[in-house]
Amino acid sequence: MTENEKIAYAKTFIDKMADGINPLDDTPVPDEGLLNNIRINRCLHFVSDVLRRHLEVERSKVPAPPTKTKKLPLRLTREIMENEIISEMPIPISEITRRINCAASPRNMRGLRSLDLSRWLRSIGAIAYQKGRHKKRKKEPTEKGVELGIKFEKMICDSGVANDLIVYSADAQRMIVEHFAAIPPLGENDTGIN
Repeated sequence: MTENEKIAYAKTFIDKMADGINPLDDTPVPDEGLLNNIRINRCLHFVSDVLRRHLEVERSKVPAPPTKTKKLPLRLTREIMENEIISEMPIPISEITRRINCAASPRNMRGLRSLDLSRWLRSIGAIAYQKGRHKKRKKEPTEKGVELGIKFEKMICDSGVANDLIVYSADAQRMIVEHFAAIPPLGENDTGIN
């Protein structure tokens, strides 16, 4: 029983006593009984009113449960694809997902995570993990990925260090967007690490 439920329950006892009724067996209290004393009776009515106001305030504080709107599957027109998502310059996977999510957001549609997209690209054989330096796994485009327009590009960091970055050509971006519906989101317990 919550605190407010306890207060409401106690208020029913106070109300009965203020009306001259024994709250335990609902029988009237004799006229000469203590509960029929005018000063006690006024105190009981006062306490009942205080409890009522407290419960009203507490009820007004309880927010209505949020209504969760179900996200619609993302459906992209050619115009949205070409004007809002596809870049003629090769871009990394994070930029592709950012652009897809920007297109999805105002339309209340399901977005995409880079991890979902990477997992899907691995499942179709476009990218794979290879052992890199220090036994770290490194993503690389496969032969199929290169045919689709996925490639490495040298990027110079602010510190001056050159790193390989996988980028996706406009054709690779189109292929991803056209197959968006086939890219399953990760389950709650799935980490996406194989």
